This record gives sequence, structure tokens and C-alpha cells, in this order.
Amino acid sequence: MSGPVNNTFALILAAAGRSSRFSHRGSSDPTVKKVFTHLGGKPVWLRSVEKFVSRDDVIQVIIVVSPEDISWFRKYYSSDINRMLLLVVAGGENRVDSIRNGLIAVSPKVGYVAVHDAARPCVTEQEITAVFKEAKKQGAALLAAPMVGTIKRVVEGQIEETVPREHLWEAQTPHVFRCYLIFEAYQQ
Repeated sequence: MSGPVNNTFALILAAAGRSSRFSHRGSSDPTVKKVFTHLGGKPVWLRSVEKFVSRDDVIQVIIVVSPEDISWFRKYYSSDINRMLLLVVAGGENRVDSIRNGLIAVSPKVGYVAVHDAARPCVTEQEITAVFKEAKKQGAALLAAPMVGTIKRVVEGQIEETVPREHLWEAQTPHVFRCYLIFEAYQQ
């Protein structure tokens, strides 16, 4: 695709995870999941989505929620869903399936898709603007930070080496793509 690209964005907010490192295992209560936990009086997912819905270039917001939580989510957060015109989609078995389900709902009117983890409310407006700008230049971009921790390679319980971190980056979200790039990737 070589023609001009529409400079608007759809956001897929990934909120379908199991929160297995955060919540009580085996609990069917969605409120114990990280994305639904309150942080300063608001659920984490809401703090995350608010970073995007106020932007003029984001014209569609799709939130992907675990199938077992979707009914509860729609009922409990109906005023937020309606106020922000969110499209709620059921997630899949794993993250790739959940994002695929979100992609099915993307409007043909947008030029780019941004995928952001609902559990990451600390992304800044400046970071979003920078990754959106880079995606417009390159076709795709993701937010990342240089590794600051010490990384060890361990084999059978023994430290083999300290991995040099000079060229290591920690991938964060959002990940942003021209629509046709992410659609082609998911088709393959």
C-alpha cells in the first residue's frame, strides 16, 4: 500500500488477561484482577483508557475483556462505556487471540491501530505522541525503555553469564501499526 495513510487511530485496550501474577488464583471475582483494581479511586483500566480518549487523533476505542468478565464489565461500567463510546469485545484464549478479536472490530475509517495494555496507566501523553509520530514515519513503532536492571542467563539453576544490557530494551505499550501491516501480520 503506497498511497497516503489516514492519520487517525483506533485503540485496542487489552484487558482480557487472567492477572495470574496479581490476583487470587482460581477466583471468579473480576474485581481481583489488576485492570479492575482501583488506583487512587479509579480502576486501572479507566486510568489507561483516559490517556487516549481525550486525543483528537484517536477516533475509536475497543476494549477487549475476558469472556467470563464481559457481562459484569458492561453492567458495572456502563456509564463509562457510554460516555467514552467504547466498543467492548470478548477476548480469546490468549493475548494474540484477544488482539485478533479486537482487530475484527476496527473501523475501516482509521489508518493506524494502537494496542495498549489496560494494566499500564502510567504511559504519558508525551510518550503516546512520540510513538504515534514514529509509527507515522516508519509504519509501526512501540514504546520501549533501555534496560536498567542486571540480566543473568541461568541454565539448570546456575548463572552462566551476566548479559550486557547496552543494546537491550524493555518493550512497553502502546504498540502502533499502520492498519494494513497489523492486519497482514495477523492473517499470517
